[in-house]
Amino acid sequence: MTSPVLQYGRVEDWIGGLVMDGLDSDDLPDDVALTGTVKLEPMLSESAGGIRVPTMPKWLSVQPIVCTYSNGRLTHRGLPYVMLLAPNEATNPTNWKWQASFDLRLNGAQVVRKQFSFALPVYDPDAALVAGRNPTIVNLTTVQPVNVPGSGTGVVQGPIGFSITGVEIVEDGIQFYREAPGSPDGQVPVGVPVPLPAGSGVIEADSVEAAMLAPEVRDKVEAAITEAEATNRYVPVAPTATYTYETAPDGAKRIKTETKNAVTMTYVYDDAHDGRIATQSDGTTTWTFNYDTDGLMLGVGA
Repeated sequence: MTSPVLQYGRVEDWIGGLVMDGLDSDDLPDDVALTGTVKLEPMLSESAGGIRVPTMPKWLSVQPIVCTYSNGRLTHRGLPYVMLLAPNEATNPTNWKWQASFDLRLNGAQVVRKQFSFALPVYDPDAALVAGRNPTIVNLTTVQPVNVPGSGTGVVQGPIGFSITGVEIVEDGIQFYREAPGSPDGQVPVGVPVPLPAGSGVIEADSVEAAMLAPEVRDKVEAAITEAEATNRYVPVAPTATYTYETAPDGAKRIKTETKNAVTMTYVYDDAHDGRIATQSDGTTTWTFNYDTDGLMLGVGA
């Protein structure tokens, strides 16, 4: 149970180790995730090991918290961050710090990361972003002091990096772009275009042989048929029909039978009424054609 007068800060971290280049597409050292833990401990030794909350009133012992690193990320109860008690006007003292100490390993070997202390502001999820980040979130990477030999100056936080927001193929190669809110297009080029690999460009259709393809693709290519074979195999062919004829009283030929798809249709004509079709039969069903007094067909009945 938490008190309404207490406030909390959010802490994150991301760590890794550079090792000898492995089996990948480049010749650069590989960035691999470290494992281990970080102990976050309040620096309250001068205040009897705890804090007072006069408005409650209550004395609280603020206990250390140990978090693990999963895939290089500080993790607490499955979340990529941990919430810690933050000093505020309701606590006494109001300006104490937290200390981070590490037990890190890379492939079982101990990795040294010096302990350090940091101030913890109250976390505000609605705080205005600064350079794309919430300024109330503490990232241990950016608050850890880095001693520069010979200068006597501790570098607490370096310049903020950027993300690639666009890629364009240009005449000289590939041009990358990064976000730049103040620019007309919202992004600016990153350096000069990266040259394309030698030999890149258009690949002639007949320059790739089946032996160069992956087995699953090669099987499909070898099993393919030519366009002419596909035309002969798959172009639909209209069914053919055969006919027998008879001679009408006026000497004209007219269809007597029509055979199509193994079905023979027989026609009978009414010569007393201009030789119009009287019936049509397929051997199973006979259809009778009905006309009005003007010779217009009214319908067909079976």
